[in-house]
Amino acid sequence: MNRFIPMLPMRHAWRALALRGLMLACVVPLVLQSAAQTSQKAKRQKETTYSAKRKALLKHGAEALAKEKALEHGEQCDVPEAFRVCLMNRLELVNQNYAAYIAAIEGLLEGAEYGRDALKGTPEAGQELKAAEALWASSVARQCNAAGDRYWGGTLRPVVILDCRVKLTQQHLQYLADFYGDLWDDEP
Repeated sequence: MNRFIPMLPMRHAWRALALRGLMLACVVPLVLQSAAQTSQKAKRQKETTYSAKRKALLKHGAEALAKEKALEHGEQCDVPEAFRVCLMNRLELVNQNYAAYIAAIEGLLEGAEYGRDALKGTPEAGQELKAAEALWASSVARQCNAAGDRYWGGTLRPVVILDCRVKLTQQHLQYLADFYGDLWDDEP
């Protein structure tokens, strides 16, 4: 026997074990409860943050779509001398509306895991949308350049390309609004 470790009588050892068991029985549930509360608190914080972000995304997306609809029904580019400048300005506005609307859709899809939109999107859906939109932008550029190539060397070519881009982007925005419109259903 090691003389440096005091030996307790057997009855005291059982009491020590019982006391240790009692302490564990009291402390472990408290630790588990605290961990569960911390986890629930973090989840509620994420949901609250997502809810605020969702409201902002819904607002920005709706504003972009409203601006686009107003632009479609607004002043037309019909002055021959300023037609090209007018189309350039219109394309810039259409592209801004498109970018804002796409950003709202991506945000709603990517953040859906925290809110009630869980069935409407996933983080992967937002990434897939980004990839699809990059392909769409490339397709539009090629398609409009091909349409303008019929007027190669003339002053009409840039006008045809600009007009093509404006029209295709407006049509695409309408398609996106139809396809992803359910993200705006049941706004909070």
